[in-house]
Amino acid sequence: MILKLIQQSFQGFVFQTAFAALDLNVSLQFIPFMDAYRNYNNLIHRVYTGEFDAAVGDITITANRTRYVDFTLPFTDLGIGLLSQNDDVSMWIFMEPLSLDLWLVSACFFMLLGFVVWILEHRANEEFQGSLSEQIGTTLWFAFSTLVYAHRQKLKSNLSRFVVTVWLFVVLLLASSYTATLSSLLTIEQIRQLFHTLSRGSKNGGGADAIIDEIPYLKEFLVQYPSGYSMVMQGSPLVPELSREISRLREDGTLNMLENKWFKSDSQSKDSEPVLKILGLKECRGLFLITGVSMTLALFLFLLYFIHDKLYFTYTMLFRGKLAFIMRILSPKTGG
Repeated sequence: MILKLIQQSFQGFVFQTAFAALDLNVSLQFIPFMDAYRNYNNLIHRVYTGEFDAAVGDITITANRTRYVDFTLPFTDLGIGLLSQNDDVSMWIFMEPLSLDLWLVSACFFMLLGFVVWILEHRANEEFQGSLSEQIGTTLWFAFSTLVYAHRQKLKSNLSRFVVTVWLFVVLLLASSYTATLSSLLTIEQIRQLFHTLSRGSKNGGGADAIIDEIPYLKEFLVQYPSGYSMVMQGSPLVPELSREISRLREDGTLNMLENKWFKSDSQSKDSEPVLKILGLKECRGLFLITGVSMTLALFLFLLYFIHDKLYFTYTMLFRGKLAFIMRILSPKTGG
């Protein structure tokens, strides 16, 4: 039995083991396939004409080739695979869901909340009183603890309760958006780098971020470079008849036509880069506007109450105490 080989040396453990298990009294003669262009169709033709009994190698099974020769079941997976480099997750990925300006504005509003609550509470609430350092610490602790709803200070002013209620609503929306975006960052497959490589890679001297090839070749690559890469496989083994028909549909373009018909989007962008939308200040301007208006309104009402109390106290002191005392002094004395 004469077998045509694709490599100069043969170490076909799978073939030798399978052939030995058949217990056939047949001698094997291995002949390397020395075609300079490694034309597999030429090799298939030689097997078809009977020049060789069989061929062993990395020969792709296609619909056209199955018309002339029979293929054994492959010992590896069939199909097309994607080989891409694993990107290390940044230690600062928790900062990415929100834009920098939104982080800064949020921090400023946290401190502004503490300042407003301190103004509204420190005159009547003992928890916001004490030394300067104690008041600053209590104010900052109260403000940032609203992020996780852990504030323990009891508010006495209705104005401060109103401000904190509005702010907690804003924090709830920000936290929900942050959690959703962070989950997307950790779970959605990022193809931004692949887009850059395909759009300006080879023509600008760039490298490759992903390799699409047949799965056996990708496995061989993974053997040589076991770390830093992962393989995404598609498809599963099928019965010979169905495999042959699918191969034919793929080769004549029918599968591509059906995919474009049923799954292709009506509106296409030629140079749109796939990016993950992060939450920015522009999208949250309304929330901060509501918070700012509520704080301003609370401070304005507090100022009105403060002026009213001072005027009422002055009026009481003048007309109930000091004014009566002055009138007694200024009134003329009578008597003999």
